[in-house]
Amino acid sequence: MKPLARWLGLLPLLGLSSALAGNNDHAGWQSAQLAYSLQRDVHSEITGRSYRIFVSAPQVPAPAEGFAVVYLLDGNALFAPLAMQARGEDLRAARSGDTPVLIVGIGYPVDELYDLPARADDYTPPNRPGTANPPTRRSNASLFLRFIEEELKPLINARYPVDTAQQTLFGHSYGGLFTLYTLFNAPQSFQHYVAASPSIWWQQRSVLDALTGFEQRLKTQGGPRTLLLTVGDREQPSGPAQADDQRQQLVRQRQMISNVSALDARLQPLQQAGLSVQTRLLPGADHGDSAVLTSLEVLATARDKTAR
Repeated sequence: MKPLARWLGLLPLLGLSSALAGNNDHAGWQSAQLAYSLQRDVHSEITGRSYRIFVSAPQVPAPAEGFAVVYLLDGNALFAPLAMQARGEDLRAARSGDTPVLIVGIGYPVDELYDLPARADDYTPPNRPGTANPPTRRSNASLFLRFIEEELKPLINARYPVDTAQQTLFGHSYGGLFTLYTLFNAPQSFQHYVAASPSIWWQQRSVLDALTGFEQRLKTQGGPRTLLLTVGDREQPSGPAQADDQRQQLVRQRQMISNVSALDARLQPLQQAGLSVQTRLLPGADHGDSAVLTSLEVLATARDKTAR
């Protein structure tokens, strides 16, 4: 097993599930706790859904302007490693001079790493006119963005000193799709956007429809913004797919690397409108690897003050 895959397999033991709660064979064992972190379930009146919010606050005084903040999607799975990174950097802050970062994970009130139906509803853009998802799918991205802006951010800002000019959104896969949706439609929401292996293929690349008018929205609503795009170099097979390998055929159809490269080419000319784009091809990484590998760059991105 690869070290990264082994690390991901340990995530449920990092205080975000009750993996040990049912084991009564060993006296003294109890569920692990993630130090310096809090969680709270909140119900959204906008989406009608409940969310589990995870917060890791710096243990150092806030700068005068407040903490830079990262809003992280798929919080059940991805909050713990990013929170531990942030905590480690807090401990080194006196020597490094790095400014502290507040981590906010948005998850769901489940014990699993993912609530797959819920995230599929929340992270996918509304349907194109004349198209429809299966009846169980709602394509809720517009409402989910309202939840973040109108309900979650006020909750966080009331508890912590936040620098509202230094906010980052980080999402992987469908979460990366939502990150792009937010940037293209409401660039004023965050200053930094990190999209790891974004599902651009969703509904015939419908998220790209919002590129019409995006340059104008950047100029009038956004100001300087940064986007980090990543994708693993194992996410798009180079050889022919076997006829009986449905998974391989699906991966080939999604064209993950080609879609990211094409999007990068379309966005590069927008630098004059204030968008700085960096694209990374992650060596040896598959779709799952890209989430954790990309998270290693998120704190540095969150501290970047070029997009203020």
